[in-house]
Amino acid sequence: METSPYLEDLVLVVFALDTEFGDDSTLEQMWAVEDRAAAALETSGSGYIDGNEIGASEYALYFYGTDREDVWQVLEPIMRDAPIPLSRVELWPPGESAEPTVIEFRG
Repeated sequence: METSPYLEDLVLVVFALDTEFGDDSTLEQMWAVEDRAAAALETSGSGYIDGNEIGASEYALYFYGTDREDVWQVLEPIMRDAPIPLSRVELWPPGESAEPTVIEFRG
């Protein structure tokens, strides 16, 4: 059973799109990435996907779990194989006023 996101760590994975909302082919490929990530997190028991946000030339994925480092460790190889480049990853501890650790990627 999922708990409130404010009680869990957040891993925000952001990809750079070529256009404001990306093209249909790219989005379809990214949905497959989401499916692989969700399956890996379920298998590991470390977290779950909460959805995506697309716009402003970014494709963002929201993942929650009890340990943001564990969640990112499971996700990293999947995200690095995505068809579009990683822009950044934000590792958020629980709490509305928390500050993230940000990992920047250069294309």
